[in-house]
Amino acid sequence: MTPEAGEPGQRLDKWLWAVRIFKTRALAAEACKKGKVMVNDLVVRASKNVQVQDRVRVALPGIERIYRVTAVIEKRVGPKLVGEAVVESMHGGGLFVEVDR
Repeated sequence: MTPEAGEPGQRLDKWLWAVRIFKTRALAAEACKKGKVMVNDLVVRASKNVQVQDRVRVALPGIERIYRVTAVIEKRVGPKLVGEAVVESMHGGGLFVEVDR
């Protein structure tokens, strides 16, 4: 992976796949294309580079999840290691609580 000049990080679709939010990169890219994924409250393309401390909002059928990027990882990780790369925030009904995974 080669980030664009001056913009460190990792492609959004690859990061979403690597931290197991989507089963495949294709599904992650499709969700970005349909506007279901936002980074820092902006609708972005799958090629957007995410960086540490970015907030990623994913709208899945029936639920919306918010994640904070805590590490940029190069390869897909096992479920036990996901907590090192992302913190999930639960959002619903005006209640906002951050939960470490």
